[in-house]
Amino acid sequence: MSDASLSVPRARAAPPGLPAGVTLACPDAAAYRAAASYLGYLAPGLAHLGAAALRVEVRVMDVHELPAIEAGAAARLTRDRYEVGRLGSSLVYARAGQGSVRIDPETAAVAICAAGRPARDPDLLTSLLSIAFQEIAAHRGLFGLHAGAVARAGAGYLLPGSSGSGKSSLCATLVRAGFGYLSDDFVLLSAADGQVRCVPCFRTMTLDAAWATRFPELQFVADLPAQPDGKRAFDPDRCFPGARASQMSPTALLFPSIAARPRSELRPISPRDAFRRLLPQSRLSTAPRAAEAHVRALEALVRSAPAFELHHGEDFLRAPEATVRRVLETLEPAPAAAEAR
Repeated sequence: MSDASLSVPRARAAPPGLPAGVTLACPDAAAYRAAASYLGYLAPGLAHLGAAALRVEVRVMDVHELPAIEAGAAARLTRDRYEVGRLGSSLVYARAGQGSVRIDPETAAVAICAAGRPARDPDLLTSLLSIAFQEIAAHRGLFGLHAGAVARAGAGYLLPGSSGSGKSSLCATLVRAGFGYLSDDFVLLSAADGQVRCVPCFRTMTLDAAWATRFPELQFVADLPAQPDGKRAFDPDRCFPGARASQMSPTALLFPSIAARPRSELRPISPRDAFRRLLPQSRLSTAPRAAEAHVRALEALVRSAPAFELHHGEDFLRAPEATVRRVLETLEPAPAAAEAR
């Protein structure tokens, strides 16, 4: 991929929902629609990147035309299914025979090359866009963390965990009980002047259809199309109007898990243990300086907020709101430490 590939030609007129500060150029109509849809999904996170959030160019080509990472690329490594290389100020992620993305975090220029018809494999295009977004966000001091986040009356609860740990069920229960909603799955974390803050990344909430049937206002979730993991995505404004929060400072870290026990409980864990658990839920940049800043933000987080294991027992399944209320009564956050705005 040459430096010229980072130049983005005049973008088409933006469809409804394309976030402010984002330009998108793509001659392939299906790929354009898929990219625009995902960028709209990222709108809350993109809003925190500033006026020039992203300049995206998507090119669809035959597989034999896909560019390879130049032989002179520095710091070549493999992450997940991607080969990664550094070329000057740019990062290149490439998946053999499928596609690549070149990212210049300084200028927020993103050049994607994808084989075939991305509309037939939207996961590839969204994966490349997600990588670009997170690298640029990290360059600007906003670090991706796989976690739910809610806030109310001075309490900010960050819920890190992998899929299947109960984050979404817990978030829906807390929002229904009056908490402000940032995310049930992914947040952007920042730390400046000793102040740790979280902001939302996505518009939607995802929930297991069986769990949704426990609450009258969530009955419609079962009729929505299922994602690959079986969950349903929906706009929480539909059932929890006014519940959105734009940012919060965590007063506690709660690591949820499903436990085969009658009664749910909290168990304190050390900052060292909390840090160890946060790392697998963190998407560290392949740029060393951004990765180091991310690690420092995690260190600030575990220093500023006590951490707990939250074991969901059978009582949470029977009476979720009453159980959450009882468990969280043991936490005593400082009212000035967190804000939902």
